[in-house]
Amino acid sequence: MIVMTESAAAIIDSLIQLNHKKLSLLDSLHELTRLQEVDLSSNSLNSLLDHIHQKQDIMQNIDAV
Repeated sequence: MIVMTESAAAIIDSLIQLNHKKLSLLDSLHELTRLQEVDLSSNSLNSLLDHIHQKQDIMQNIDAV
């Protein structure tokens, strides 16, 4: 039987929360990538540039988390 200390359990909980935050950000990144495909097929340059900037912001947030 494995016995975990409270601090180990707290660290694991913290890591799980961190993973959930990063997964959410990666899901947003994936959605923006899908939208970029639509932008490219419809020649929507302004929308494409907006999505690129949004992706850059998300990537910075992922690095910061």
